[in-house]
Amino acid sequence: MSTSPEPTTARPSIRITAPEGWFFKESYTVLSPDGKANVIASSEPLDPSLNAYDYARQQSDLISAEFTGLIRRHDLEPYFVEGVKDTAWLSEFSWAPRDSDPVTQIQVYAARPGRGFTATATARTADLEAYRRVLSDVLTSLIVDEEAADEAATAVEQSRHESVSAP
Repeated sequence: MSTSPEPTTARPSIRITAPEGWFFKESYTVLSPDGKANVIASSEPLDPSLNAYDYARQQSDLISAEFTGLIRRHDLEPYFVEGVKDTAWLSEFSWAPRDSDPVTQIQVYAARPGRGFTATATARTADLEAYRRVLSDVLTSLIVDEEAADEAATAVEQSRHESVSAP
């Protein structure tokens, strides 16, 4: 009888310096062995006045405008992400990319002051139920490193301030 290997956790393995006025956007991809499902987790600068719900609503509106044949299955349900104090939000929808089979995506949105986080689980709609549990497990494993997130947000604010005050 075989047992599943223990899950592994990725830590940042790349360091890079941003020029003045530039900002940091991170992205990690977790890919199924057969390539039929994935989760992409990312972070980006965010207006410090936006809370997680406003960020989620903003992203949801963008998706509605951009994705062909969008069908919402769950729209902005409360969700928990470790490392953020504000409630995170979950959305599930299906859509049909051009020249491709329909896909279903499950997205989690979270925010800290100055930083937005999105984790997107994707599989072909026809394959979703075969991957749903593992995709859910990956989304549940999302942890925001509070210290690193705050450092990134501070770096963006300093860069914005320096860009505005530069002659």
